[in-house]
Amino acid sequence: ASSPLTCACKHFLRARLMAVVRSVARVALPRRAGQLRSSVREPPHSHLVGAARAAQMAPAMAARAAIARRGGAAGAAREQAAAASADAAEPWDEEQAAAAEQPDVTGRASRADLVSAIVFIAGTTIGGGALALPASAAPAGVVPSITALVLVWLWMTVQAILLVEVTVRMKQEESGAGDKGNDGADAVVSFERMAERTIGRVGGQATGMVYQIYSYLSLLAYVAVVGDVIAQLSGGLLASEMGQALAVFGIWGVILGFGKRGVMAVNEKLNYVFLFALAGILAAGLFSFDLGVLGHAAWSKAPAAAGIILFNVVYHDVIPVICDNLKYDVKAIKTALVLGGGIPLLAYVGWIAAVLSAAGGAMAAGVDPVQVLMAGGDATGTVLQWWGLLAIITSFIGFTIAQAEYEADLFAQWTAPLWAKAAAASDRALLSAQRVWDKYGREQLAYASVLLPPLAVSLALPGLFVVAADLAGVYGVALLYGVLPPVMTFVLRRDQQRPSLDAVPGGNATLAALLLAGLGLMADASIKYLKMLL
Repeated sequence: ASSPLTCACKHFLRARLMAVVRSVARVALPRRAGQLRSSVREPPHSHLVGAARAAQMAPAMAARAAIARRGGAAGAAREQAAAASADAAEPWDEEQAAAAEQPDVTGRASRADLVSAIVFIAGTTIGGGALALPASAAPAGVVPSITALVLVWLWMTVQAILLVEVTVRMKQEESGAGDKGNDGADAVVSFERMAERTIGRVGGQATGMVYQIYSYLSLLAYVAVVGDVIAQLSGGLLASEMGQALAVFGIWGVILGFGKRGVMAVNEKLNYVFLFALAGILAAGLFSFDLGVLGHAAWSKAPAAAGIILFNVVYHDVIPVICDNLKYDVKAIKTALVLGGGIPLLAYVGWIAAVLSAAGGAMAAGVDPVQVLMAGGDATGTVLQWWGLLAIITSFIGFTIAQAEYEADLFAQWTAPLWAKAAAASDRALLSAQRVWDKYGREQLAYASVLLPPLAVSLALPGLFVVAADLAGVYGVALLYGVLPPVMTFVLRRDQQRPSLDAVPGGNATLAALLLAGLGLMADASIKYLKMLL
């Protein structure tokens, strides 16, 4: 039987094919006011809205002009009546005029597409970052930390819905403007294009840099923790530093030997093992749950866990793909986000409760309950060690391959002028070098740039797992997916004037509240780290 991910890929390809068919059909259909949709070549800004309004007002103005030429009091009276009649027949509706300038890109998602999207979101969300959740939750206790988890999840879910609105608006705008982008008429709307459209080219470049920092902090977190797990599994035969180096060069060698496709196929199967093992651990842990741990509640310490929570509930970078796969069916996409994100939420609630119960409730600040249990020497510790290694490796592989592909594209852009000169000059030496570069050098340099810096930092500064994950969450995730979505939504709503596309109610007040919450989380974390430094 086909795996859910395979089904998702099939439905994704089918959705892309149907999108091409829909785009061809749109060209053949007459637009309002006797124009074709394909004739529009720029976004629907104010001058287009003005043109649409002028077209709507043309009958009324023509009636006035004809009557005025006939003159006389009776003519003037008839002019007023005719003008009123024409105005009534052609009422001005800004949203209707704006809609006339943009084609409808939405469709109806199938149930199979919806199920695939739910599974995809859940699998994308749950990963190695779960190992840091109990450590961040322990100082506050079970109830306060779970409350913080639910509140952050709700906030991030609303932010995800805003990104859906931004994606749909951008897709309709680009389709109406005939903008094929870099990848064809039906290309997925990238986050970078969203940022450039709403906050400018410099803002888009800055967003790309923030994403780079977030990615490297995530990789640093995985490198830092994998060494400890390997050291425990080896019974102390390998030091943590040796475990880190073994994991980094081992993953690099496996990718080099078996190729990205082979490794990703194996990684998919490991993800299923990881999820089934997590379900078993949660069932066993909650079955023996100690209600006494609920007595500890330090509510003032709960906000400190926000960064780790953000690191674990983020899936927002795949929203453009989800929108494309579900044919921009907003209702279906919202369902996928709530259910797909709700599965990890329930898993994390059970994980925090089970680990803190097994570790004796609230632990001292700076002590990791998961590490305590792994080092226990019993069957529970051994199971957690293997599960932890599986969680880290699956997340590490996915992050490594995705980031390496991004770096390889950057290297290709930077070296393109050099190879162009070589081709123009027919320089055989450089052309030979280009073939070697394209076949081996560019990809391996990309992996080196992705894997070696985190390894070097982790070896120089041990014990950075929780800190790196917290920084990635509170600055990377909060800025990219907590601050930018309200800003991008505000700009597109202002420019397009189509309230029917609003995916989140409340207008600017809601956007402001979401934005202030993100800025507040970042400010609170900054104060925390300043106190640590001082």
